[in-house]
Amino acid sequence: MTTRLLALALSLSVPAASAASQLARRYAAGDTIGYVMDGLNSEGGRDTIRYRATAAGIVTRDSTGRYAEQLTWTHLDRNGSGVPLDPRRARQTLSLAPEWQLLPDLRDAAPELIGPMLDLFTYYVDAKLAVAQPSVRSPGDSVLLPLGVGGSWADGRSVLIGKDAVDFEIKVLSVAGDRATVQVRHVPPQANKLDLPAAWMHEPVATLPNNWVEVVERTDGHYRARVGAESFTVELQLSRKDGRLLSATMQNPVAVVERDCEDRALSVCGPPRRYLISRVIMLQGR
Repeated sequence: MTTRLLALALSLSVPAASAASQLARRYAAGDTIGYVMDGLNSEGGRDTIRYRATAAGIVTRDSTGRYAEQLTWTHLDRNGSGVPLDPRRARQTLSLAPEWQLLPDLRDAAPELIGPMLDLFTYYVDAKLAVAQPSVRSPGDSVLLPLGVGGSWADGRSVLIGKDAVDFEIKVLSVAGDRATVQVRHVPPQANKLDLPAAWMHEPVATLPNNWVEVVERTDGHYRARVGAESFTVELQLSRKDGRLLSATMQNPVAVVERDCEDRALSVCGPPRRYLISRVIMLQGR
């Protein structure tokens, strides 16, 4: 998510009383953190990528008393082949502490890790938003946050524009033993604040409003431009002992129209191609 939009989302959604929730994160310096993430990304049944990424780290506390998780992505396998990682470009700082605003900075991240980093970041944002809602505590409790904000995955190099816009629907599915299951749905916003860069992108792709856009500069100097209708369904397993993220799943379909364009204004373009992007991301704590 972009810094400005995420700061807005959390300022609107995290009340001061959020720390009183039974699912609020309770850290201790020196605690270890680890995750295994399995991802499947398919675009129209082609260009299928399967990956497994592993991250590990430790909880630290800064001079102001804030806790954070200092993670390093240590392994990445893509379609059965290992991908070498530079530890200096595989670091990620996250926190579920209510006083932290999660602000991603991927400028120094390894390109092959941007996807896993952003997906883990999404899980943390969803967990923070869910825990912060005083009306969402027991099974069946739900709330709609009509924020109309979203994320950015543009890297400023080849991906010139990459962003979406969503509202959040949060619901407690179950509370049993030492864990709670929370569903967070990212849905097209009631008030769509997404700025689409070309007139043809405003034509609806599906029955849902267009809330996803990406523009990539190709090596031949042309542009691949895509617009779509996106939704997420995320399920989080959170510990009732200390608020730790135990596991998570994400279903992320996007109905897309893609065109190849000759100019950056996306005004001289070829015929449209329609297909479905399907992403499934599973996370397991270690």
